[in-house]
Amino acid sequence: MAADIGRAEAYATDLLLHAMPAGLAYHDIGHTRDVVVAAAAELAGIEGVSGRDLLELLTAAWFHDLGYVETRDGHEAVSARLAGDVLPGFGYAPGAVARIQRLILATRMPHAPADLGAMILIDADLDTLGRADYPEWQGRLRAELAAFGQEYAPRDWYRRQHDFLSGHRYFTAGQRARRAEGLARNRRALALLLAGPDPA
Repeated sequence: MAADIGRAEAYATDLLLHAMPAGLAYHDIGHTRDVVVAAAAELAGIEGVSGRDLLELLTAAWFHDLGYVETRDGHEAVSARLAGDVLPGFGYAPGAVARIQRLILATRMPHAPADLGAMILIDADLDTLGRADYPEWQGRLRAELAAFGQEYAPRDWYRRQHDFLSGHRYFTAGQRARRAEGLARNRRALALLLAGPDPA
C-alpha cells in the first residue's frame, strides 16, 4: 500500500480541530495548515525537493505540533510518537516513518538541522518571523502563553521578541530570499517600540 498523505492530513486536521487543549491561540490549525505546510510546500519547490522527500516533508509538517494534545513541553517527541503510531496504517513504510520522525524532532530548539528537509521544516515553522503579519502572530503567541500562566509585561515581551529575531537566521537560501528583508523589518519595528515610551 502506498503512503496516503490524504489520510495523514485528515488525521492531523481532526486532532488540530477537535483534540487540542483550550488556549492554543498560536499552535492551532492555522499555524500548521496556513503557515507551516504552505511554507514547506513553497520552499520545497524553490529548493528542488520532490517525490518521496516532498511527501515525507509535508507529512512531517502536518504532524509537527500534534504532540500538544498531550503536552506543551517536549511536544515534538509526542508528535514523533504519534507519527510512529498511525502512519504505518496509512501506508507509510518503516523507513519513511523514521525519516518523518527525524524531521519532526528537528523542530526542537536549539535547532541543528542535519539535512535539507529539516532546514526547510524549521524555516517553515518560523515563517511568520519575516512576514508582514508577524505582529498578529506574535500577539497570538503572547495570548497562548498567558493562557498557560506565562504572562509578560509589554516591554519585557517586546524585548524577548527583539532578542529572538536578532539571534535568528533562516537555514535555506530560498527562505532567506523570501523572508530576510521582512525579518530585518520586523526586528527594526521592535527596536523602535523599545526605544520609545512603555509600549502597550
